[in-house]
Amino acid sequence: MNNIFIKIMNLIETETKIPRLEKDIGQWLKENEHNRSVYEIYKIASKARKI
Repeated sequence: MNNIFIKIMNLIETETKIPRLEKDIGQWLKENEHNRSVYEIYKIASKARKI
């Protein structure tokens, strides 16, 4: 089941060019309001992957 969350994260990384480094996330979030929604989904998938 965890595999689906990894797939979601990989899709987000590929399609949105989300930065890999936490220090770069802030600027990326400021670039586009849509990025904030994508980041929230990414964080949820990341947490669920660890469960």
